[in-house]
Amino acid sequence: MQYLSVHITYEGDHAEILSAYLWHIGCESVWEKDDNTIVGYMTQNINEELLKTEALTLFTFVSNIEIFKVDNINWNEEWEKNFNPITIFERLHIRAPFHTKPSTNMMDIVIAPKMSFGTGHHETTSLMMEQILRMNLANKKVLDAGTGTGILGIVASKSGATYVAAIDTDPQCIENATENIKINQCENIHIQLGNVSEIAVNYTFDIILANITKNILLQEATYYKRYLANDGTIVLSGFYTDDENEIINAYNNINLSVTQKFSKNNWSCLVMSIR
Repeated sequence: MQYLSVHITYEGDHAEILSAYLWHIGCESVWEKDDNTIVGYMTQNINEELLKTEALTLFTFVSNIEIFKVDNINWNEEWEKNFNPITIFERLHIRAPFHTKPSTNMMDIVIAPKMSFGTGHHETTSLMMEQILRMNLANKKVLDAGTGTGILGIVASKSGATYVAAIDTDPQCIENATENIKINQCENIHIQLGNVSEIAVNYTFDIILANITKNILLQEATYYKRYLANDGTIVLSGFYTDDENEIINAYNNINLSVTQKFSKNNWSCLVMSIR
């Protein structure tokens, strides 16, 4: 698979703005380099000259933008160069296999991303994990829709969930999530290739986690409602705060309403339940 590598050089302290921009245009991974350069990788075809013009027009602090064609990105290698462990609420520690296990009693999770999204560094993933830590998952059935690396399902499993169904449409994500689930010894997580409309179960879930894109969240809303227990909770992220109303209105139309809202750097997380 061929990727495009977008390198943006900038002045000042604007990494967060440019990171959000790269995610917005479709990058699947974003790295901050030490020399005031931020790098994003994407698979989709783009008009390179138009993108360069847009970035230079939108951001006066951008001094240069270059786009390169690359094949078969090794996410492990890239991650090892750029990734530092993270801690959430002083309760959860996310690290790579090559990092030392923490000496504290925090929940310790090891993630090797390979070709998948979800290390905990992006705002949407951290927002979702924060919400999982706020919830009582003891004896709950959980659906992790668009599992990526499997990180949310793993956090749910280690937080007390009795059963986790993790699904994704990308075979590479399934392979990666399977590896991470094994590393973290989460035997109660069951992986399935496909989308939420293809789940073959005759029960409902107490909690549904969906950190995907806005369009997918809108397309799959009725399926989430179908598989959500009457007293269940759904947690959504993967979209900007500017898109909240569109998401809320769509879910209101199927009798789901917002109970809590969280945001980080213009990324949104909504907690919803059946009215």
